[in-house]
Amino acid sequence: MNKASPPSGPWQLVIRFLLIGTSVFALYANAFSVLAPNYNRIVHWGLLATATFLIFGKDRSVKNTPGWGGFLLSGLVLASSIFIILDWQLYIERTGLVTGWEIVAGCLMTLLVLEATRRTIGWFLPLLVVVFILYGLFGQFAPGIFLHKGYSLSRLVGTLYMGSSGIYGLPMEISATYVIMFVLFGMLLTRSGGDRWFIDLSYTLTGRFRGGPALTAILSSAIMGMLSGSPVANVVTTGNFTIPLMKKIGFEARMAGAISAVASAGGMFTPPLMGAGAFLIAEFLSISYVEVAKAAVLPALMYFLSLMAVVYFTAWRQDLRVASDEPLPSLVRTVLQYGHMMPPLIVLVILIFNGRSLMSAAFWAMGLTVGLSLIRSHTRISLSKVIEALEEAGRQVIPIAVACGSAGIIVGVISLTGLGFTLSGALTGLAEGQPFLLLLVAMGASLCLGMAVPPTAVYIILAGLTVPAMVEAGFEPLASHFFIFFCSTIGAITPPVALAAYAAAAIARSEVTATGFTAFRLGIAGYLIPFLVMYRPELMLTGPWGKTLLSLLVSLAIILAAAFGLQVLAYLWGVAAKRRAS
Repeated sequence: MNKASPPSGPWQLVIRFLLIGTSVFALYANAFSVLAPNYNRIVHWGLLATATFLIFGKDRSVKNTPGWGGFLLSGLVLASSIFIILDWQLYIERTGLVTGWEIVAGCLMTLLVLEATRRTIGWFLPLLVVVFILYGLFGQFAPGIFLHKGYSLSRLVGTLYMGSSGIYGLPMEISATYVIMFVLFGMLLTRSGGDRWFIDLSYTLTGRFRGGPALTAILSSAIMGMLSGSPVANVVTTGNFTIPLMKKIGFEARMAGAISAVASAGGMFTPPLMGAGAFLIAEFLSISYVEVAKAAVLPALMYFLSLMAVVYFTAWRQDLRVASDEPLPSLVRTVLQYGHMMPPLIVLVILIFNGRSLMSAAFWAMGLTVGLSLIRSHTRISLSKVIEALEEAGRQVIPIAVACGSAGIIVGVISLTGLGFTLSGALTGLAEGQPFLLLLVAMGASLCLGMAVPPTAVYIILAGLTVPAMVEAGFEPLASHFFIFFCSTIGAITPPVALAAYAAAAIARSEVTATGFTAFRLGIAGYLIPFLVMYRPELMLTGPWGKTLLSLLVSLAIILAAAFGLQVLAYLWGVAAKRRAS
């Protein structure tokens, strides 16, 4: 996503109105209203898609003034959204009979979803969506096991536009409810200085250790990552502070960028919030959010312990530390300045674990954040800051909503054509006697998609295609879903297109490819943990404590051996390269 000057003049006011309206409507719909879910999703997508075409130009850059194409596409989004709001009840009463106008509006909205995705994410995901749409229309020409009777345009529109399993399906439901509410909470917390609280506290606790700023980056990224729901956004948020600190004490630029990228990717599966992942897994399995968050505790712990061990070893070997005469933030001063902003996060967790709905918990945490911020002048959230938070939350959710719209189309086609059962049967046959091969195929698909597509969309697409085969092969359902989500997330640090590492490289001013491969090496635990969880499901805290502890110790030994082994190989490779150069 290219950066440029934001739109100015009257169009900036229009965009702000749309983004703020999205957040305000989310608060109303999720905390006070009893709107039908479809209406919530339609309004959510309509507002964000309209803003998307006014913000992003056709070359994916942010324009000072929206072009005529942006005006036209924004108007078409509004028209298609208003049409379905007025028409949806009539469609229900006709028991699924699709009219000519609905076909026109449905085709139009599908094209708008594709174009919005291209403008915000890139070409790969919309091209993938087109392949699935063509498969739905012309499946009678598909080869072998993928053959199906083919569906008419009206049937496809009924599923993808008018139904609840396409554009306005479960993925958009997640974006319109959990994601925007928790992103808004994160924005309010940030406006009160909550991000400084987490970074300063982490720096206070770890600053005097070898590699202190790197440990700070890991801790703060883990905390902020579970709120942002995006590895790249997390890198930009925390990396601007932590990467220069790491470079200052002697870390190579590529290492500093890689540490930030790997830690930020880990925030996506760090409980209790886990970005959007936990919400999706809970919805797919129809289990409580608490069960999913509990299952992620040990995998996240192993991931960050591995990263911290390697970073500390690197700092110890090179004697990298903050100068003894350089002052660190005082723990007492940090607590006195920002400690009153910690209760909202604690209350949020308590409410969730006590069975309150996620939206209700987020709403009350937001209210507490605003209320407690008023205690001190430097954390006080004024009305202007609240408005800024509402606007920024809408802006942050745009790429997630766009990805969810495209993923919803893919899920709708999979559901309509039965592709999930077909592919699952093929993978199950592949897994007969070789379940490990099935996992390798699933990981490969997750990583390839995760290089170019947001983790949430990758998980949504692959959960329906691969998880049934994993369960059929004898693996636990929760472990199977966790496997796909974990693999989707670490796609952000997987070369050759490691988006989180590339964002960190821009901040660190390091060579992009070197930063990506360094991130891959530091994050090796992320490629091992999914397999360990599949074969040792007690790592999700579902088994006896004795067995869980034994599995944890064995898994840590495997992960640390791999992590340090790669460090040694990288060191020997560097020595050999220097000798060749000399």
